[in-house]
Amino acid sequence: MRTIFAEYNPQRNSIDIYTNVGYMLRIDCWEAEKDLKTTPGSDCALTSLAVDEPLEYTRLYLEGNLQMWVDAIPDTLFFLPAFPFSDYCLKRRKVQSATDRPKKS
Repeated sequence: MRTIFAEYNPQRNSIDIYTNVGYMLRIDCWEAEKDLKTTPGSDCALTSLAVDEPLEYTRLYLEGNLQMWVDAIPDTLFFLPAFPFSDYCLKRRKVQSATDRPKKS
C-alpha cells in the first residue's frame, strides 16, 4: 500500500491518510493520545506534529512510539517566546478544552 497524501482533519481531530489504491485510513488523535502521559508542552508538541507532520505522527503511532517521542521533548521548548507554535498551541488547547471530549470511565 503506497501513501499518496496525509493531512490533519481539524473537524474530527484525526489524521486522514489516502493511498493510491483508493483506501483511506483515519487515525483518531484523541484515541491515539488518551493513554499517553503528557504535559502541556508535550501535548502542544503532539498537536504541532499532527498538524505539520501527519505522516510522522502516523508512523510513531503505528509503531507504538508516541510515548517515547513525548518523553524526549523538553517541556520548556514550546513555551519560549521565539517558538513559532507557542501561540498556536495555546489557542489550540483553549479550543480543545472547550469541546466536549468523551468522559473517562
